[in-house]
Amino acid sequence: AAHASSGDTDEDTDVTDAGPPSGLELYLPAHLRALELTALHSEMRNVAILFVSLPELQAESLRHEGVDAARANRVFEVLLATMHRFGGDIRDFLFEDKGATFICSFGMQRRTEQDALRAVVCAFDLSTALDGVGVPSHRIGATIGRAFSGCCGHPDRRDVVMMGPEGNMAARLMGKATAKARILTSEAVWERTKESVLYDMTQKIKLKGRDGPSRAFVPIRMRDSGDAGSSG
Repeated sequence: AAHASSGDTDEDTDVTDAGPPSGLELYLPAHLRALELTALHSEMRNVAILFVSLPELQAESLRHEGVDAARANRVFEVLLATMHRFGGDIRDFLFEDKGATFICSFGMQRRTEQDALRAVVCAFDLSTALDGVGVPSHRIGATIGRAFSGCCGHPDRRDVVMMGPEGNMAARLMGKATAKARILTSEAVWERTKESVLYDMTQKIKLKGRDGPSRAFVPIRMRDSGDAGSSG
């Protein structure tokens, strides 16, 4: 797994003259090798965030005192390929005491008016892809909101980070998702995508760090011409 962000770049980015990769560059996609990280603006911006829980990988690591590297790599490849199709950026792929978690975002490098929709459609495809590689117990939380996004650290050893309360919100929604509602979104995501996505509403839930009850939304599928209304 890699810490580096991954996503689509502008069409005028030329990756043909970067030269052969060497050292750590071997582990970076071509478009990131060509990207000048100092050109990334460190600022507050709207970012759509997905947190994906992978309990099968965590359970496997506990049973076997370690993770099957081939299986973990296969799952990571599927996650990365799916995310790349929607222009997302990987933030982390974690194995820790709270489980195995994949974190990605939309809007860190390239902002569009469709970041929330890209996140939801990506969540649909991630769910299908994870079923296909034997991770049916996955859970996904999706939010959108203001977050700090940009470079952090010394130029010789830096990271591209994303920090803010919406990341916590996505993690909380992921934790509240169930076998019958494997994807949960925030109200802000629902508001931005309800014209394109058919939703069901959950009962009000209590989320750690939030005052009062919150409303979570379950995306069911993309809307078609036969669906009436736009409220879910």
